[in-house]
Amino acid sequence: MLDKAIYDIIKENLVDDELPESFSLASYYEPQTGDKSVEVQYFDGAFDGITLYHIGRSHVSEDSLLLIDQLMHEVSDGDLDAAFLTLELFSETNSAIGSIDEFEGYIMDNTDWIDPVNLYNFATECLTGADVELVKFGFEIMEIFSEPSDGMKDFMRTLGLCEEFTLFLLFNIITNWRNANSEIFAIAKKTHGWGRIHAVERLIPDDDEIKNWMIFEGIKNNVMSGYSAVPVFRRTDMAQMLKGDLSNKEFAAISAVIFSLLDEGPVEGIGIVHGAEEILSDYLDQVSQHRYSVDILKTVYYIVEDIDYDKRFEALKEKCDAILKSEPSKRLIRKELRNGRAFALAKYLNIYNPEQIYEQMVKDFDKNFHNCGLLVKDSFYRSKVLKLFREKLPLEKMANESQQNYGLGEEYKDYTALVMLISELMPFPMEGVDFIKLGLISPIANNKSMALKVLESWCRITGCTLYELSPELAEIVAPFKEKSRFDSSKELFDNLGI
Repeated sequence: MLDKAIYDIIKENLVDDELPESFSLASYYEPQTGDKSVEVQYFDGAFDGITLYHIGRSHVSEDSLLLIDQLMHEVSDGDLDAAFLTLELFSETNSAIGSIDEFEGYIMDNTDWIDPVNLYNFATECLTGADVELVKFGFEIMEIFSEPSDGMKDFMRTLGLCEEFTLFLLFNIITNWRNANSEIFAIAKKTHGWGRIHAVERLIPDDDEIKNWMIFEGIKNNVMSGYSAVPVFRRTDMAQMLKGDLSNKEFAAISAVIFSLLDEGPVEGIGIVHGAEEILSDYLDQVSQHRYSVDILKTVYYIVEDIDYDKRFEALKEKCDAILKSEPSKRLIRKELRNGRAFALAKYLNIYNPEQIYEQMVKDFDKNFHNCGLLVKDSFYRSKVLKLFREKLPLEKMANESQQNYGLGEEYKDYTALVMLISELMPFPMEGVDFIKLGLISPIANNKSMALKVLESWCRITGCTLYELSPELAEIVAPFKEKSRFDSSKELFDNLGI
């Protein structure tokens, strides 16, 4: 709980009726020495966003369901002090987003006896309080009622400017408010991270202003553009736009969306877009009608890379090569190389210098660590790259990181570098073992997952079990098997001989 009302914190930080991108509600918590669970900071909205997109709804236990029943009886009886204590107890094991169906469902199923006035007053008290989860539960209760008053709308709009609460504001807007799409558009323009992602997901381009904003701004957020690429592409009908005349500005915007669709990482992209082959073919036809830029060439290169994973696109390789291997492209890439950029493109065209790539990594590691994949296949540079990562990453600090974070944000860039290096070690058994160990004990899920995939690859290449390959690594991995809740993990552990 914070030491003052959350609404007041938000109000005092508003600049031109929105919160600056640097605002973080988490910064208002007072860390307690030695308690890592509160020392860890998250992007506002990150926990709920990851839950919604990647984890799914939580299981609400029978004991928790009984707490909801107790809570609503206390609310209906007007004993709000007891109700707050019960809701706080419920929120210790249930997040607002994870229990939303059961929480709201209970209320909806029992409106015949729950006192509506007391329930509304309880929701209002939650919204005006200093507990983050209770504010969210307040939003959820408000969904039960009809359209709020103008004053309550203004209050909720202000709370929703903080990305920790934007999703819950959107639920209310969609359920009860008039002019819902206009309200969603307004909040989309005033948020920058998870709030914008959630707003774009629900925004309908029903006029030219909204459509143009979605085309040029819809994927721009400070989390990852891929979260919004599919809704933006589909709802603005970019597939049809690619068949017509496009301005350079429009084509650049569509290129950015295509690039995000191709970069399928934690979210689905081009793989779920209907008619993807025709869309990419139309895109490549458009490339020749516009001035080349590095970003456009990178998008074309992404299509070439995707061909290895999606055979639908094999017929497009000739078109891609005609663009990438043209003299204008080569001139542009050579120019970029002088500025330390476009190494992957240069390697594809066989016009790169590996020493130049390595020198750029040494010069600015944070900016260029992702180029490690261009070097590790060469044994000479592989040893140099591993040495460089050992020098540049705070390995001891990372080995003692808290076990409670999602690896989002600038402060976790070292883990991004780590997982990128780990992924490149798959073909090289027992090289960079210290990084594999670090990945296995990492608090970041994709670091662990990638380290396990590398070990699986090493076992397959050598024909050994992990115990035969490295008893030490096997001892680290063995406990994961008991903790795994997914049937899909069984094959992995079988392949490791665990």
